[in-house]
Amino acid sequence: MGFSSRYVQLHGNPLFSQLTAEEQDRLKERAEILSLARGDYIYQQGDVARYFGFVLSGSLKLYRLTQDGQEKVFRILNTGDQLAEGMLFSIHAIYHFTAMAVENTEVLLFPLEEYREVILGNSELSLALLSTLAQMEQDSLETLEILSFKKSIDRVVRYLVGRALSSCSRCMAPKFELPATKRLIASQLSIQPETLSRVLNQLERKGLLLLEGRQICILDLEKLLTHE
Repeated sequence: MGFSSRYVQLHGNPLFSQLTAEEQDRLKERAEILSLARGDYIYQQGDVARYFGFVLSGSLKLYRLTQDGQEKVFRILNTGDQLAEGMLFSIHAIYHFTAMAVENTEVLLFPLEEYREVILGNSELSLALLSTLAQMEQDSLETLEILSFKKSIDRVVRYLVGRALSSCSRCMAPKFELPATKRLIASQLSIQPETLSRVLNQLERKGLLLLEGRQICILDLEKLLTHE
């Protein structure tokens, strides 16, 4: 079985799919698969960056500790997502976040220098990386916008609107699945988990959305935006 065909879950990620067969063979020799249990680290904030990789299964959270010791989640990575792409061309390659498994997780890792050399020889891969970094910047700006709201309900609504990217055939409205537990999402929004649950239930009682486990179906987008 070829290197690419072994990891079909990565075919949708251009930082993997744009690798040529020759580049895949080169990276395969240095690849490492790491199996993690919940709570295991790949690296911690401040460690020297040595690896770039992809999530094969499970999920990770990237977080930093605040000055008062509180955990602040910045990103949640799921199957098919890349890890530590910002380190590929960093002059001082120090991990800025701690990467921890939130469930049983497998990651495919490559030495940072090896993948960097491959990028320099592949223009399509370089463009894919630039696009990925641009999307990261956009995501960061959206997060800053969300956190600029003082009220919890405003933060939750802005987050929900941002996630509503697909359509629900049953209720003919935007539908999406929360990418992580409510506790992790609450940390991203800098609110308490019980606050997030309370706001979601409040919006459901108003008929603005429908909750089905992690599935959220927005019933009235216009009213949700005003959440009156």
